[in-house]
Amino acid sequence: SSNLEEKLYELNRQAIEAKTSSRENLIKLLVYLKDHEGFDSQVFDDSQPTEPEVLYMLSDHIEHCFDDTGHQIAPFSMLVESPRANHLLNVINQHGLFMAEMKEWNEQTHQAHLLLHSND
Repeated sequence: SSNLEEKLYELNRQAIEAKTSSRENLIKLLVYLKDHEGFDSQVFDDSQPTEPEVLYMLSDHIEHCFDDTGHQIAPFSMLVESPRANHLLNVINQHGLFMAEMKEWNEQTHQAHLLLHSND
């Protein structure tokens, strides 16, 4: 009857609200990387010098890689200068919220370009 339908609609609405967005998952990942691996994260600013062991994201990626509900609609780039870039890649993949791939790696400068894809 209608009570069952109402209950199912309500449960469905709650499930939708409870579903964590990719943007929220990205925040969780960045906090984890800072707390457990010592990688800080910043928005890339080409007028400022970059620092090693800092994850940089492009502001237009932050704006355009997520839809209005915060779900990822395109892979986003992270740039980092660190001899631990391959370790970082493994940590992100083991963390489980995102799948990371190494787009570019410069052995001399230890500069890496990672692409992240949401697992949700």
